[in-house]
Amino acid sequence: MKQLFFVLCVVCLSALSVVAQNSWIPKGANATTILVEQFKYCDPNSTLYGVDEDYEDMRDEFLEKTNESLENYNQKLGELFKNYKYSYELVMLGKVDEMFPDKQKYRYMLRREPYFGKKKVITNSSSQSREDQSYCGYRYYFYDRLENKKLAAYYFSGDQWVQIQRIVFWLNNAK
Repeated sequence: MKQLFFVLCVVCLSALSVVAQNSWIPKGANATTILVEQFKYCDPNSTLYGVDEDYEDMRDEFLEKTNESLENYNQKLGELFKNYKYSYELVMLGKVDEMFPDKQKYRYMLRREPYFGKKKVITNSSSQSREDQSYCGYRYYFYDRLENKKLAAYYFSGDQWVQIQRIVFWLNNAK
């Protein structure tokens, strides 16, 4: 009986975790064709404003790595989105309105922007001491084309491909 209770608790907590994690996804997004922004060139000199001088090298390296790998990154993005079970289109921003004028059918666009942040990291496991660690990454958000507004963002630090896999998983499980 205790094992059954434990299993039920784990299942319920897992379900709540998925709901909390995908709360930034608009309701009904999977009933439309989502437009997924492809990786694009970002100028290191005009991206991530307000980065302290100590971290400009980190920012530049992060953006240069992406800029040098745009074709590979977009290919990998396409491979990961093949796991999305609903309708989507990978798009470059320049001609979205021209190529996808129906804002009811193509209401939501999943966008990304570079992000500079800090997170608490455990520096000593025995004492559990923590320290701020700076990082560059991407934040994702939906743009509602019908309402012409940017929705709440999802922040993540870590491997960008794990991030996209999680986003696809959450999109597949969103209501």
